[in-house]
Amino acid sequence: MRTTLKKTILLLVSIAAFQSGLRAAEDAHEDEIALVKLRPEVRASINNALRYIAAQQKESDGSFGHGTHSTSLALMAFMLQGHIPGQGEYGEALEKGISFLISKGEEQEGYLGSGTHHGSMYEHGLGLLALSEAWGQSKNEKIRPVLRGAVDVLLRCQNEKGGWRYSPKIMPGDISVTAMQVVGLCSAREAGIAVPQKSIDKAAEYMLWCQDEESGGFGYHGPGGPGFARSAAASLALMLSGKREHHSVRRGMAYLKSQDDSVFDPDAKGVSGSYHYAHYYAIQAMYQTSEEELKAWYPKITKRMLASQDPNGSWSAGPGNVYGTAMSILVLGVPYRYLPIYQR
Repeated sequence: MRTTLKKTILLLVSIAAFQSGLRAAEDAHEDEIALVKLRPEVRASINNALRYIAAQQKESDGSFGHGTHSTSLALMAFMLQGHIPGQGEYGEALEKGISFLISKGEEQEGYLGSGTHHGSMYEHGLGLLALSEAWGQSKNEKIRPVLRGAVDVLLRCQNEKGGWRYSPKIMPGDISVTAMQVVGLCSAREAGIAVPQKSIDKAAEYMLWCQDEESGGFGYHGPGGPGFARSAAASLALMLSGKREHHSVRRGMAYLKSQDDSVFDPDAKGVSGSYHYAHYYAIQAMYQTSEEELKAWYPKITKRMLASQDPNGSWSAGPGNVYGTAMSILVLGVPYRYLPIYQR
């Protein structure tokens, strides 16, 4: 009896020691891969922002804010912090938002945008990205066929140069819409959806053509008129498309780093109107490049965003506060690394 009890105690002590060592190892690993730490005030800011977004969900259809783009960003903001569809505090909200996007895709034969208005392909790309990131976390079996249909829409709409534009049809492209579609396609591919490499390669060729030879930045319709936001978008999209070591990507990153600190000011010339969009891409590009680049960039954008958050937890930007709030979370929360698209 005593021998058995002694063995049991020794076993429990051994298990406790093993678990303690495992936690220490995991913590050390987390320190190694997190690159930058989320300070308590940043965590509090994100938590307040998520509560704000949750309160904006519509009971009627499960959407957030103004349709597909806001709903997609809201879903990614929740998942970025590790919230899972169907589980925990925001599980139900996530499932309802996912169902909204699925309904869009089912009703429109894979197309996730709201009609064919200006910016609708942004919505489609964001919807593809959100559902790709949700696939594997949600038990909703309807996600996969909608993802397949959304990818097919993009393949049909890609023009001969490799780009996309605002409407779900073949037309002259621009780098902003094209970068969004590439990010969505790369996320879908990571989720297990078949995406032809030639489509990714064509899109990369188009984006490379848009690079300004003198500055290394990227133009909108071509090499002329490079800008911060479009250069951030193109640099990230090229990295995800397999061009991480391409000299044009290095030049694009050098262009981003050459900008003065006015790019962190949402009211500054050149970033006003595209502030959250620009930094959504820029912070990911810095993370994908190196630990040093992220450590140099992240504190600057964090300081500015924390200072501009409204008391109710939101940020004002674009078509409604859900958009700006979700974008801000996706910038501030990069160190969480729960979304596959945020991993290297």
